[in-house]
Amino acid sequence: MIDANDAALREARERLAAADEDVAALLATADPAAECAARALALNSGSMARALVGLARAMLQVERHVSRGMLRAR
Repeated sequence: MIDANDAALREARERLAAADEDVAALLATADPAAECAARALALNSGSMARALVGLARAMLQVERHVSRGMLRAR
């Protein structure tokens, strides 16, 4: 079961990276929003639209925090 989940997540990352260069760059840096989109894609049985909507929402949230000066360095 774990191997199947890992394979689905790996396939989701590959699909997202192939669909958009910016997402590929985010995945390469292990960005949490891109990882969230990959997980959403894997969980939603391959629905690319739902995964990208999740990524867009996460990125919008980060942009709001940056514009308000609320983003903290880790």
